[in-house]
Amino acid sequence: GREPSLEILPRTPLHGIPVAVEVKTALPGAMPSTVGPGPVDPTDPAMRERQLQQELAALKQQQQLQKQLLFAEFQKQHAHLTRQHEAQLQKHLQQQQERLAAQRQRDLEQQRQREQQRQEELERQRLEQQLLVLRHKEKSKES
Repeated sequence: GREPSLEILPRTPLHGIPVAVEVKTALPGAMPSTVGPGPVDPTDPAMRERQLQQELAALKQQQQLQKQLLFAEFQKQHAHLTRQHEAQLQKHLQQQQERLAAQRQRDLEQQRQREQQRQEELERQRLEQQLLVLRHKEKSKES
């Protein structure tokens, strides 16, 4: 029979990039040899060793490629999250500035109203004082 397939990495797709690499292990002699024509003689240890070394090199190359794909995806997601966070910070700062400007406007309006009331009070006191002076003059004329 056949040996079960080995999974190098878990099957978790990241934005459409498959991250699982299945490696089928076959019976000796079932894989074609890149060394020479025909199947590898399972009784020749040197040929079998060479075949296993080639399979191992291919596996390492696949793993390296997989690592590069995962890292590229990580960088892409990190850049996206960084841009998103930057946009949120900008929006927050803008809202904060708008709130501060509105508060400043309210404070200025209240200050202007207090100043107007103070001026009106001063004018009222001045008029009352004038009235008192006029009344005093009239009383002194009468006497």
